[in-house]
Amino acid sequence: DTPLSACSGALDHDENGSQTCPRCGQRYIGTSANGRTRRYRYYTCFTRTRYGKHATCDAPRLPADDLDNAILTALHDFYTTAEPVLTAMIERAHAQRAATTDDRAAEAAALAHQITTTEAAIDRYHTAFENGTMDDATAGPRIRELRQQLAQLHTRHAELAAGLAAQPSPPAPGTIALIRDYLTTIMTSGSDTERKAAIETLIAEVQLTDQGVVPVFKIPTETTMPPPETDGGTSGVPPVRTMVRSVGRQGLEP
Repeated sequence: DTPLSACSGALDHDENGSQTCPRCGQRYIGTSANGRTRRYRYYTCFTRTRYGKHATCDAPRLPADDLDNAILTALHDFYTTAEPVLTAMIERAHAQRAATTDDRAAEAAALAHQITTTEAAIDRYHTAFENGTMDDATAGPRIRELRQQLAQLHTRHAELAAGLAAQPSPPAPGTIALIRDYLTTIMTSGSDTERKAAIETLIAEVQLTDQGVVPVFKIPTETTMPPPETDGGTSGVPPVRTMVRSVGRQGLEP
C-alpha cells in the first residue's frame, strides 16, 4: 500500500467494482464542470450530485485527472522496485504459513471427524424413520438441522484444505518488467480508455484515511494485462474511469 495525502474516511468498492462513499455508502460517479478554458472531470458521491453537498453528504469531490495521474505514478514507482518487495512479502508469507500449518492441519482433521460423525447421525435418523421407530415430526427437523451443520463443516474444511494447499508464489518471469513498461507507455501517451484499463487491472481497492489516499495494489499475471488500443483512443468507451487513489490534499475540493 502506498499512502498519499488526502482527506479522511475510507473509499471502498462495491460488488460490481465501483467505489463507494465513506460517509453515506453511495457510489462515486463521474461528473464534470466547464471552466473558462477547459472541461474539468471529477469523481463525486452520488448523494452529493443528486442533492447537493450540504443536503445529506459532504464527501469531497475528487479531481479525476489528478487522481488518475497520481495513482499511475504510484503504480509505476511500485513496479520499479516491486521484485525485492514481492520477494520479501512472499518470504514473510511462507514463514507465517509454516508457523500455523500444524494448527490448521489439526483443525482440518477435527472437522473431518465431525463431518463423518454428522453424516452417521443423519443416516441413523433416516434408518429410524424408515423402520418406523421415529416419526417425521421428530426426525425431519433434526435431519434438517444436521444437514445445515454438515454444510458449514464442509465449507470450513474446504477453506482449510485450500489454504494448506496454496503456496505464495511470485508472478511469472517477466511480468513485473512488462507491467512497468506498460505503465510507462500509458503515462506518456495512453488514451483515457487505456489509463482506465490499467487502473482497473492493477488496483484492488481505494482507501481514504487520515494519513492520506492509500492505493491497494494487485499483482496480475501477464495474461490479465489489458491490451493496448489500436484505434488511437476512439473506441467509444466513455472517459469516466474507476476511482483511483492518490492526490495531494490541495487537490481535493471540500
